[in-house]
Amino acid sequence: MSDDKNKKSPLRSYAEYSGLGLEMVAIVLVCTLIGYYLDKWVPIKFPLFTLFFVAVGLTGSIVVLIKRTKK
Repeated sequence: MSDDKNKKSPLRSYAEYSGLGLEMVAIVLVCTLIGYYLDKWVPIKFPLFTLFFVAVGLTGSIVVLIKRTKK
């Protein structure tokens, strides 16, 4: 009986990993938009904030991936 509780249905696993993928994309997108708008606000020609926040978003999404798949 305890084996039935530990097994996940394929649909549940699919939904869980699809949600994880969407969460990762959302993190990177939000960070990229923050950097983009900061670059528009600060008058420099190089997209410094965009690159920085893309790196922050990628790092954050990898951290989320590691934490969620460890369970």
